[in-house]
Amino acid sequence: VHAYDRGDYDEALELFVTIEEAGAGTPALFYNLGNTYLRLNRLGLAIYNYEKAALAAPGDDDIAFNLAYARSLAIDRQEHGRSALGKALFFLHGQLAPLAIELLFLVLAGAGWLCLGLAPKRPSLKQAAWTLFFLSLLIAPSALYQQYQAHIVEEGIILSDALDVRAGLSDEATTLFTLHAGSRVSIEDKRQGWLRIRFGEDKMGWVLEDAIGRV
Repeated sequence: VHAYDRGDYDEALELFVTIEEAGAGTPALFYNLGNTYLRLNRLGLAIYNYEKAALAAPGDDDIAFNLAYARSLAIDRQEHGRSALGKALFFLHGQLAPLAIELLFLVLAGAGWLCLGLAPKRPSLKQAAWTLFFLSLLIAPSALYQQYQAHIVEEGIILSDALDVRAGLSDEATTLFTLHAGSRVSIEDKRQGWLRIRFGEDKMGWVLEDAIGRV
């Protein structure tokens, strides 16, 4: 930390990497790595470490702020092209943090059951219970989608400044498009040290496995 404070970012990076290799994968360490990589203009690795810090400490405002700032520097922009029905069903996705969506669902559902349990003694609570259940049902698709994203879909961050995405498992295969540092992609398959990735709805191809930081 002292090396970072005096502006010696190369030394700070060396120290932080040594600590990480020793097995100390804490949110603070990932956050410091993200800050150091950002100072060294290595955006992909900065975002990758901020992402790991955010996963380890989802409620940390400093991590969330720095991650959002680093993401704003990324070149590539992803158009999800979600249908009108999808936008209606998953309206909270991207508007709140994943943990906040899940907690909101649990609080509304729990409050609904509590009101329903007290309704025999206080009949006025029955209407409140059904209102809370209705609100929790509105949020449920977004909460389920967050679980799907977290546990079914594997994602990764482009680490290099520019990465050619190819049509096959070879450096000689046709380049389909190029992604840049910090872009977030879905990982759909793995073969012979290559990953098939998807960016947005219609961009898909192969990259070397070590070009992606998995989150």
